[in-house]
Amino acid sequence: MAQLTEEQIKVLQLKVQEISKLPPDEQQDAIYEKLTPEEIEFLKEQQTARGQGGGCPFCGIAQGKIPTKMIYEDNDFVAFLSKDPANPGHTLLAPKEHIPILVKLPDNLASKITVLLRNLSAAIFDAVNAQGISIVQQNGQAAGQAVPHLVFNIIPRFDNDKVNLEWENTALTEEQMTEIQGRIREQAKKFEAAAQGTPLPSDAKPKKPVKFRGPGP
Repeated sequence: MAQLTEEQIKVLQLKVQEISKLPPDEQQDAIYEKLTPEEIEFLKEQQTARGQGGGCPFCGIAQGKIPTKMIYEDNDFVAFLSKDPANPGHTLLAPKEHIPILVKLPDNLASKITVLLRNLSAAIFDAVNAQGISIVQQNGQAAGQAVPHLVFNIIPRFDNDKVNLEWENTALTEEQMTEIQGRIREQAKKFEAAAQGTPLPSDAKPKKPVKFRGPGP
């Protein structure tokens, strides 16, 4: 079993981030050019373990194997203080089940998590006298998700804090906007059909009905 120090893991994470920016057809060669045999073996072991839910820090916390500052726990979810907080009171909410991204969350948990986010936000507001709350949730490596386990960041906000959630706007033409609107509306019809009891294609996994408003007032 490959063993890396905490510092070596941080270096490896930086290497993986750089490799992920390359075109897909170049990534495989880059892995063997830029990573040591020990790093490659470590990644393989982590990938195998995470595919089974093992080796995942959030699963470890849910199972009580990793100590943490627990805020809330029930049969389905845990909420705990972030060990790398953006601000005091920064809390993470995650399902106990190893669910990688939001679109894989079952309907019963999806409805429950909304209530938990509301209640935890209210508790954090009062506990740290926050002036605002940011809720951040990332899906996939391209979105900045470091661990493939669904998690919501509940971040208390204060005037002039150092949390930066801004991004550069992407300029799109009216034609591009209309095309994207149409493509999303077409996909959304699957969820509307499910809400009305119409059978879905085998690849459709509805969570909630989604309706998009078209252009105009």
